[in-house]
Amino acid sequence: HPTNPAVVYAVSESNGLFRSVDSGGAWTAVAGASGVAGYDVEFKPGDPNTIYFSGISVYRSINGGTVFSQIGGFGTANNNYKMMGVSPADPNFLYVLESNGGKFGAFYKSTNSGASFSKLVDGADINYFGYSGYSEQKMGFSYGRAFTDKFSVGFRMNYQFLSIKSYGS
Repeated sequence: HPTNPAVVYAVSESNGLFRSVDSGGAWTAVAGASGVAGYDVEFKPGDPNTIYFSGISVYRSINGGTVFSQIGGFGTANNNYKMMGVSPADPNFLYVLESNGGKFGAFYKSTNSGASFSKLVDGADINYFGYSGYSEQKMGFSYGRAFTDKFSVGFRMNYQFLSIKSYGS
């Protein structure tokens, strides 16, 4: 947690999101984000009350992580892994990278903290940046701290960095 070091979150790939309020001494499942596939948790920079959680769906809490609600706006069914990134230069920008059956699915952008999304890249006819046999859970984002809308998306395979694509201006 960005303002309270005693609050810690942990993501379980099969059981969702858990929270500890005593630096990891005891853990509880988080309402609205438990019992689901999990992968990523992100805080909105400058707003510790807004927290995002993703797995095969994307969830948002606006009350400091007490309760999460599912958010939508994605082109595929909620059965593909999604990874998120929040721009440090403009925390209203939320990006979601989505798999689709072991391939690159799509890339989405929200400029309003996840209230709505637009599709930046449709991956229906391509695999992950030209590679096959890739695990969607190795996707990653990189941001230039001074840029609102400039970032890179990359992935690794067999512990080696393979590809990176840059977006924005």
